[in-house]
Amino acid sequence: MRMMVVDVSLGGAFTAGQPRVLWQAPRTRYPGGTGGRAYDVAPDGRRFLMNQQRDSPAQLPVTHVVLVQNWLEELTRLVPRY
Repeated sequence: MRMMVVDVSLGGAFTAGQPRVLWQAPRTRYPGGTGGRAYDVAPDGRRFLMNQQRDSPAQLPVTHVVLVQNWLEELTRLVPRY
């Protein structure tokens, strides 16, 4: 899987630069129920979150799940804004 990026200009007329690879992940499989898209981009376009499933024989089975509530407030507290 490759995540691609392209520079765009909205001044006057729309123009797009050459696509380039942002990062590449070998053997990535999306978890079921994602509709083939397991990522989302932050509203400011500077970050994204990705959910991926790795196929590795050395990986132990999942035995618990950690649910973090109000994580955005905690993140805002811990990470200063730019």
